[in-house]
Amino acid sequence: MTLQDYLKAEGYDTSVRSNWDENVSIWRSWYDGKVNRFHQYYIYNGRRKVPQERLSMQMAKKCCEDWADQLFNERTEITVNSAASQKQLDELLSKTGFRPLVNDAVEQSGAVGTVGLVVSVCDLQYDTMRGTIDVSSAEPRLEIVDYENIYPLSWSGRNVTECAFSASRTIRGKKYAFLSMHQRNSAGNYVIHNAVFSDNNGNLTEIQMDGISREFDTKSPAPWFALISPAGASNTARGLPWGLPYFAQAIDTMKSLDTAYDSLNTEILLGRRRIFARADLLQENITGEKVFDDSDIAIYALPKGLSQEDLLQTEAHELRCEALIKSIEFDLNLFSTQVGFGKSHYRFTDPTQQTATAVVSADSAMQRRRIKHQIPLMAAVDSLVHALSYAATAFGQYSIDLDGLTITTPDDVVEDTESKAQRALREVNAKIRSRAEYREDIFGDSPEAAKEAITAIDEMEPSIERLIGG
Repeated sequence: MTLQDYLKAEGYDTSVRSNWDENVSIWRSWYDGKVNRFHQYYIYNGRRKVPQERLSMQMAKKCCEDWADQLFNERTEITVNSAASQKQLDELLSKTGFRPLVNDAVEQSGAVGTVGLVVSVCDLQYDTMRGTIDVSSAEPRLEIVDYENIYPLSWSGRNVTECAFSASRTIRGKKYAFLSMHQRNSAGNYVIHNAVFSDNNGNLTEIQMDGISREFDTKSPAPWFALISPAGASNTARGLPWGLPYFAQAIDTMKSLDTAYDSLNTEILLGRRRIFARADLLQENITGEKVFDDSDIAIYALPKGLSQEDLLQTEAHELRCEALIKSIEFDLNLFSTQVGFGKSHYRFTDPTQQTATAVVSADSAMQRRRIKHQIPLMAAVDSLVHALSYAATAFGQYSIDLDGLTITTPDDVVEDTESKAQRALREVNAKIRSRAEYREDIFGDSPEAAKEAITAIDEMEPSIERLIGG
């Protein structure tokens, strides 16, 4: 029996996974930078095919890292109204590694389309005989769950309301599989149903393990999990709860990039003087030695039957580095646009000097995509903060009031302050905005400070009456 078999017996459709696994496998290989049958190839040297490994620029990994840092980083603020609750919340988030885990989840979801973040409870003492649970030493924790261990049970579009998560463990040399199903009961609260299986080379047998409760009522109307995915409608996963990687529409561009990058690096190698040798020179002589190594791609075997003068020929060709660099620059520019960062975000050579206005214009596309990605992400983070706080409060370690919960990530986009100030000044002159609003926006004054500054300026300026002695 497999986990899919178990879920099918429970009445759930698991084809949602099996029909998507191949896509995830391809995306993960691009994230790893080693794609089968692309980064491994052969060069024929006239005698045999010599295996080669194509270099990778690792752009899939790079864009996932960059988007994760843009969307959720160490400067992300999670605040509540109560100072006492804020202190406890900060402690809880630090203790569970909340920020680095969410950042990792955002990066990984960008690589494969979807990952899970699950709130669980460690050190629960379950009495199998009595069927009771001791929560006195229990502590909430947050875990990342890979796509391969996610089994959606109920969903509408991307909104997954019930889900199962699996994990593999080895205990005292024996392999076990664990399955936790987060389901709603008739009261609308979430109940976690746990199943444990002994694993005999992939053949699972359900067992009862001491200390593991088969059913845990969270008494929470909010889920103790969230699926993280990049925003954007899928053109290949209609009706499925899976997202697409940031680079899903840029795979052809990454192929072109890595091909050009590999060619640039091998250009030096292949640009050296090539040796064309008669085929018999690549064979062993009477002493068992070879004149030339037949695995060297700098050597190319010529057909037999040539004259003695044709035993060896050499050739050197002109390097094409400049053309290859231009090709890489073009593809990086296209890649930047395809993954949502805007034109010229990624550069292979040192960028030329750009005005602040040009920088802002280039970053506007990234800002629009950033906001788009953050809408579902912040909703998921909000849900996880509620789940963690609920669990920590329910078990008595904390008493956190989430009133006024706000989650913000500062904007790192370069701002053209000069152009902004000029535009704001024109608005003041046109009486579209007040001088106080101008100071608050451009100088960062508080309303009180802006009023005081304007009053001081007015007092310094000579009035018409004073000038004419009135």
